[in-house]
Amino acid sequence: MSCMSRIPYSLFFLVALLNLQAAEMVTRSYVIGRMPVFQEESPHGGAGGSFGDPFGGEPVIGRGDGRGDVSQRWPRPDESDLPWARRTANPEFLQQYITRHLGVEFPEGSWLRYQRAGHVLHMHNTEDNHAFLKFGLFAHRFLPYQIDLSLRMVRFDEDLIQTLERQHPAGIPDRDLIELWREGEGELLSSQSLKTFNGVNAIIQCVEEFIYPTHMKTASEIQVSKGEKAENPEKHPPVYGGHETRMLGAIFNITPTVSPDMQTVNLTLLPEKSRLKGANTLHPPELQPMTPVIHSIMLANSMVIQSGSTLVAGQSSDLVPGSRIVLFMGAQLVDAQGEAIQIPLMPPEEIPDGEEQP
Repeated sequence: MSCMSRIPYSLFFLVALLNLQAAEMVTRSYVIGRMPVFQEESPHGGAGGSFGDPFGGEPVIGRGDGRGDVSQRWPRPDESDLPWARRTANPEFLQQYITRHLGVEFPEGSWLRYQRAGHVLHMHNTEDNHAFLKFGLFAHRFLPYQIDLSLRMVRFDEDLIQTLERQHPAGIPDRDLIELWREGEGELLSSQSLKTFNGVNAIIQCVEEFIYPTHMKTASEIQVSKGEKAENPEKHPPVYGGHETRMLGAIFNITPTVSPDMQTVNLTLLPEKSRLKGANTLHPPELQPMTPVIHSIMLANSMVIQSGSTLVAGQSSDLVPGSRIVLFMGAQLVDAQGEAIQIPLMPPEEIPDGEEQP
């Protein structure tokens, strides 16, 4: 009787456990474009990649030690020349293939389907395995992504920066300057951000046009050149020739290039902030309204930054006495929905409590 009484309770807990596992699974769809493994077989027995490798011979992603670490391996020789076109309709084959190459596991209750119309992968699985699938698709460029870039120009008190420089004669660490800004120090002069594709130049401008002449003469100068007697210049306005247009304001000009491992971004920077300071008092009074003095802060450099990080792009003494200008640069890979792509991939349960992502 005692054994008979335990059976219903065991079944109850088993059903509850299965329901809990099922509840932890979600269904998501991934528009992947024309993934080679799902295309027709090539004349050489492959699927558009070298030796039949659907990923074109690139290293593929594995599950590693099972705790979320990602490692790379090369496909085995016996993985080539598989009849992809005849097997893509087989869900079991697709699951085995995704497990082998992307480290995605398929526990009981999970499934994977490929919709040829529109080239969509549908998967019902845990959040952990969705993360591995998404990472693998990103790593092999089957999912669209972009780079979210931000630039901040901050003015700090010169004495504050000099104190840090005395503490660090070899150069102030970026983290110290970033910490100053986070603590509320400094005056924000310019803040700009934008998203762009890998390798595509992007420019954002918040400016006004200032048009000024490049050649000008006063009436007195013209009369003297003609051998005439100079008269009252107020009766004869100056003569202007040639005009240029200068953009005054903030310009964010940048070209990012993502590394093959998608962990770092190479940046080519050309930011500028300028303003009209006033007229040039060294020129004759009648020419001063058209001879501007422009205060400009410019940077032209290249740097590398880890995705999800913020670095100091540069710093300079300011034309305003007693102040220093610091430029902070941030970069983050994001997907088409604007969500951050964290690489190297770490499942949520592996992130220690209270630890911030870089």
